[in-house]
Amino acid sequence: MAFMQEAVRAEALLLAEPPIDYQLPANVIVSSGADQYDYHAIRKTCFNLGFPLEELEALYIIPKQGIADIEAYTDVSKQTIYYADTLQPDELPAILGHEIGHVVDSQLLTSASREEYCRQRGITACDSWYSSTYHLYTEQDTYTDWQASPAEDFAEEFVRQYLDASYANHTQYGNAANLGAFWEQIYSIR
Repeated sequence: MAFMQEAVRAEALLLAEPPIDYQLPANVIVSSGADQYDYHAIRKTCFNLGFPLEELEALYIIPKQGIADIEAYTDVSKQTIYYADTLQPDELPAILGHEIGHVVDSQLLTSASREEYCRQRGITACDSWYSSTYHLYTEQDTYTDWQASPAEDFAEEFVRQYLDASYANHTQYGNAANLGAFWEQIYSIR
């Protein structure tokens, strides 16, 4: 079984690679616990991400055992993304992109920019930006709560804007028609 998993991971590694000399920005630290296939997928995701990660204070990416019931989560107080060590490299880009969206939210957005995002998205419950997020699958929260969270919508749209325009927004708000002006403002809200 382990051999088959390694074969799948090796095949994913052969997919289009970033330039050989591409290095992660100095503020992006990947745990030594990430195997070579995960490290390559993380490096490729950061290379393909259309957002300057250098703008973040720091970003730590760590594989974690025992979180099989969720794919990943972000501890914004530690600027750390934890992803399930059972994920395949081809699953990492969209998941990491979403979690990086949470870090961008935490480090770069202000109350005013969150309100502007909600206005442009037609989200009326912006005061509940963080409700039912960062702790999905707790006893108090449901998937429906997660779908209604403006912070989760932001992270989903972050993936669509900066990594994969064909990515489907999984929140109740659906895909954004046009947030171009908002994304341009991200650079001026710091």
